[in-house]
Amino acid sequence: MLGTECGACFNAVPSNSFLNGPIEKEIVQKVRQRRAPRPKMDPNEKEENPDDLRKMEKTGNELSATEEHLQVIARTLKRRCTAPGEGDDRRKKKVKKVCAVKFLVNPQSFTQTVENIFHYSYLVRSGKAAIAVDKKTGLPTVKPKDLQAGTPTPRQAILAFNMSDWRKLTREFGVDKGDIPHRKTPAT
Repeated sequence: MLGTECGACFNAVPSNSFLNGPIEKEIVQKVRQRRAPRPKMDPNEKEENPDDLRKMEKTGNELSATEEHLQVIARTLKRRCTAPGEGDDRRKKKVKKVCAVKFLVNPQSFTQTVENIFHYSYLVRSGKAAIAVDKKTGLPTVKPKDLQAGTPTPRQAILAFNMSDWRKLTREFGVDKGDIPHRKTPAT
């Protein structure tokens, strides 16, 4: 019984009472500001653009950091791999192989080890250096290469190398000091 009496209240259609009277709002006219015309440029005046990056003119004496590091690696490799000849032929240099891990790994910096490997790959690609696996030990070796031999056939390989691999290499090969000098990082 209570439900029937209350049901009449819920079945009622709502009245249209939400707009009682006119909307009383004054219309405000927007005042448009006149734009000042752009100042005319003097045809003799040069435009300045601070965001424009200008390339520095490179003189013959300046090298990029990468080129400089490539030269350091090449010089270090030649110095490390050449030994004076034996006997009467002391002027002739004997080229020997060097363990790639001890040559390329920097025990102080994982980042510089990765850069050393990356930059050494440039020397291999240009034919100035070689990398091979020693038949006796099975370890990778590096040595300088003569440019007279011609440019090598380009071959590429992808090397997976992470920080734990770097730590294992430095520990197991006993690398205390790398052959390639440690570079100081600029303070930021």
